[in-house]
Amino acid sequence: MRILKVAYSVWEAVVDGNGFAVFHIDAGPAPTSQSYDDRRRVPFAGNADLVYTTEIHEADFGNGTDDGKYEHKYGTTATLVVDQAEAVALIEGIHRKPPSPREADGKQVFVASPATEGWMTWVTSRGDDLTGNKRGDGQLIKVAFTEAGDSQIDLEYLEPVELHDGELNWDPAQWGVDDEFSFSAVIPASVPTSTPGVGNCNKVDVGGYNILVPAAGDGDWTIDLGVTQPVVPTSKSTQNGYWDVNLDTGIVSPSGDVGKASWHLLDVPVESFFMKRIAMGNPRGVFEIDVYKAEWVSPKWKMRLAVKRVTSGAGTVGGWLMLFREKST
Repeated sequence: MRILKVAYSVWEAVVDGNGFAVFHIDAGPAPTSQSYDDRRRVPFAGNADLVYTTEIHEADFGNGTDDGKYEHKYGTTATLVVDQAEAVALIEGIHRKPPSPREADGKQVFVASPATEGWMTWVTSRGDDLTGNKRGDGQLIKVAFTEAGDSQIDLEYLEPVELHDGELNWDPAQWGVDDEFSFSAVIPASVPTSTPGVGNCNKVDVGGYNILVPAAGDGDWTIDLGVTQPVVPTSKSTQNGYWDVNLDTGIVSPSGDVGKASWHLLDVPVESFFMKRIAMGNPRGVFEIDVYKAEWVSPKWKMRLAVKRVTSGAGTVGGWLMLFREKST
């Protein structure tokens, strides 16, 4: 038996019926038994960007030649089967993945989060100030009435955010079951410039409005792809869009999966509701919702709180939102 240093990519791990991690990978000529301790990240000759190396104890169950199959024991928990006839470059360093936290009974600890990795929690009663470029200094979540009627406020954000949670509150003595509120995303129309024969998109009439479809420099219209655009999500059942979106920046680009992408650009405004016509008869004067998911919000969208008051006299509604965002200063 000899000790080898073998590269593997973490996304190739699967779990067998006994709960052990099993890695299947094609490796090249086995390096001889050596000591590697410089702990550098190791490049992998494949599709993975991040790989690690580990000590593997080799036991030959083939014919003893370099092109045989070998079984390698990864610590005490995993089995790695390597075909040494396939190529990976000789390993030049070792980078160990920190051990995962575990309970007293050995079960791995998982922390599930609906947020994009690296984004921070942001709880606020305001939108952003787009003019002053200040986060959290925009429109206050407050709708005030002196008499019955309809009123609304719009919240805007400097960059994409993820909407997770929130609350609306009011004085129950001022409101009744006939009063209602709605919360929606108002998505403005995309407005391309006419550039016959040299544009990056075309308009396709789908009955009363147009969708914008990418063109290879020979379209009749041009949309500025260097700035965020008011994308409209497709439904999961149809998935028939033409544009991709960088979810960190909101920047739009033509999709390589034509007609099967997740986003559209439309030349008409769209209002998409998260909540619609919720009655305000709660005797506690509060509406709160806690869902275990997050909805991506483009910086081109306006988050609208619209209140319809039927009860006579004055009344005020306030609230807060819990968001995830990349920047918080």
